[in-house]
Amino acid sequence: MAFTVSDFRDLIELLEQYPQWRQELRRLVLTDELLDLPRVVKELGERIAELVEAQKRAEARLDRVEDRLDRLDRALAELAEAQRRTDQRLAELAEAQQRTEQRLAELAEAQRLTDQRLAETQRLTDQRLAELAEAQQRTEQRLVELAEAQRLTDQRLAETQRLTDQRLAELAEAQRLTDQRLAETQRLTDQRLAELAEAQRLADQRMAELAEAQRLADQRIAELTEAQKRTEAVVAELIEAQKRTEAVVAELVVSQQRMSEDISILKGFAIEQSFRTRPLAWYGAILRRPHVLTDEELVDLVEPALERGSLTDEQFRDLSLADAVVFGRLRSDGQPVYLVVEVSWGVGESDLKRAMRRAAHLAKAGVRAHPVVGGRWIIPEVKRQAESVTDIHLIEWKGELAELFG
Repeated sequence: MAFTVSDFRDLIELLEQYPQWRQELRRLVLTDELLDLPRVVKELGERIAELVEAQKRAEARLDRVEDRLDRLDRALAELAEAQRRTDQRLAELAEAQQRTEQRLAELAEAQRLTDQRLAETQRLTDQRLAELAEAQQRTEQRLVELAEAQRLTDQRLAETQRLTDQRLAELAEAQRLTDQRLAETQRLTDQRLAELAEAQRLADQRMAELAEAQRLADQRIAELTEAQKRTEAVVAELIEAQKRTEAVVAELVVSQQRMSEDISILKGFAIEQSFRTRPLAWYGAILRRPHVLTDEELVDLVEPALERGSLTDEQFRDLSLADAVVFGRLRSDGQPVYLVVEVSWGVGESDLKRAMRRAAHLAKAGVRAHPVVGGRWIIPEVKRQAESVTDIHLIEWKGELAELFG
């Protein structure tokens, strides 16, 4: 029997009179997929709301990360300015050190000239003393000669007296000759004595001059000694200033070391944050859809192993210190895997050992775990060790990855 329009209208009226029939009619007329469509639409709306909320939280986290990176950039700029001021101060200290060394060289040259002048003064004093001794020797020799002349005179007078006694007849002539000779002798003697007196006066005058020269030499030596003391005082002050300069330089070296350590810590923190917040950039070459586990997700993952006792609390604490634990599927075989990541500015053997040890801890939870080391540069020894061991991944900051830090 055909279903007419009037029958359809009658059906509508019956459904309006008996609303409870509508559900049964829908069950008979519609497919299961269409009947389930309102529930699906409702769940889809709820899921979309959750995704919108998650997107808001992700944007908030990105804003906080950008704010922290801005603060980090400012801190690095301040550290660079402090480094520039430190280098400028070291240059000034080096210039001061150069001037100090130049001053010491000038003082050493002045000391050498002082010693040279003292030696010359001593030589002249010795020479003058030798000349004075020689003059004294000549004076004594002259006195000996005068004494010999006096002796000869006495001898001749005795001879004259003898001739006078023998030749009485010639007494007057002999007396006259004798008086004449005595007068000449007296004149010569007086003249010689006058010469000796003048020589003595000159000798006394020379001695006075030598004494004055000696006094002046002693005075000059005293002045040089005082100048030497002042020079030694200046050198002592320079040595003290040098010690203070070395102390300041030592403090600057310590400050520089501390600044280098702070910069290393900031670099490590920055690269660790990047490895946690940019998983696709760092691990995209290894995994599909990489996801960095939160602390709660890591606890949920290893909690059964802790309860079984296959993973100890100490091993879990060591695992929790890993820089990142990343989940995804390997691009090589599509199998799920967890990457245990150790990040360092410069990757060494200790970083590789930590990553391998902590990956072994995570494997005790019954999952596939691979160790990963990443950093600005990796030493050749780590690369050689990684070549001999399977399932080790190296991430080196170069090429396109270097753009993450500019």
